Amino acid sequence: PFKLTLKYPDEKDYTENYFSYIKDYFETFENSLTTETVDEYLDLESWVRWLLAHDILGSDDFAGSNIFTYKYDITHDTKLCMGPLWDFDTIETTENQWSGIHNFQGLYFYQLLQNEQFMELYNEIYNRESEEIFNKIIQLHENFKNSDLKTALKASISKDIERWPYRYMEDVDEAIENSQMWFVNRKAWMDGAIAKTDVTYSKQTGISENSIGQQSENTENIYS
Repeated sequence: PFKLTLKYPDEKDYTENYFSYIKDYFETFENSLTTETVDEYLDLESWVRWLLAHDILGSDDFAGSNIFTYKYDITHDTKLCMGPLWDFDTIETTENQWSGIHNFQGLYFYQLLQNEQFMELYNEIYNRESEEIFNKIIQLHENFKNSDLKTALKASISKDIERWPYRYMEDVDEAIENSQMWFVNRKAWMDGAIAKTDVTYSKQTGISENSIGQQSENTENIYS
């Protein structure tokens, strides 16, 4: 669905065998996305964690040059991994709904969200680690409230306002409180949404029926 830009190895080191391997590998794993063989080609945990990060952060930016994948070599001993995370200017924007990538059919997550293995791992990692993750996020906000960085940021904004005649929507202290509360509410919403998720798998269709893979402007209709 996407054109790929190869960053490594260097162009001078490309060989016909290298290109053929990449082409064949992508074609094969794309055909496996909703099947039980997907984990033969993808490092599912890295893909789950990438999506979970965007869901927890409430990101609405999900495509283009902020997506990176890697594979250690051109052998069958390694799998395609997702990461690292990139581009966070739209976090805290998908309130009471999944991150924007759930709506986008042009990337592999749309198919993975219909895959039983992927969904089970998604739920497993969230249920096991979400408490610690959200606690760390809240603690980061608490630490920032009394940090030298916050003091410096407030001084910088004051100088910026003096130079450019516009008013910030929030001061720093208000922004910290609003962000902290956003993540408190985010955990409550995600806990409820995941608890109500149906990940039953249809052996006939090969498609997992689950609400995490769905998106709507009115999320209450999905999770009620």
